[in-house]
Amino acid sequence: MFEDFFDRMDQYHETRDFPAVKGPSYLGVHLRFGTVSIRQLVSVAWQRQIAGSAGAAVWLGELIWRDFYFMILANFPHVVTQAFKPEYDAIVWEQGTSA
Repeated sequence: MFEDFFDRMDQYHETRDFPAVKGPSYLGVHLRFGTVSIRQLVSVAWQRQIAGSAGAAVWLGELIWRDFYFMILANFPHVVTQAFKPEYDAIVWEQGTSA
């Protein structure tokens, strides 16, 4: 699981956006269900970033944002159907023409 990505982490920033390349970590489902520790992953990514890994730095940023939005969702469940800031719900969006 993580061991497979560990060897590819340093190239993550270069390979993550290409479907034909095995670039992503594929750990999202494990993070979702708690079968891998976010703290352990962050610790490893942080250490690799300190050592100069650009791939680890990008992946660490994504782990941080993922955890941030989970905290937002847990503490502000209204964001599922409404804007985080209530005044943003009043924004009238332009609608384009259907083709």
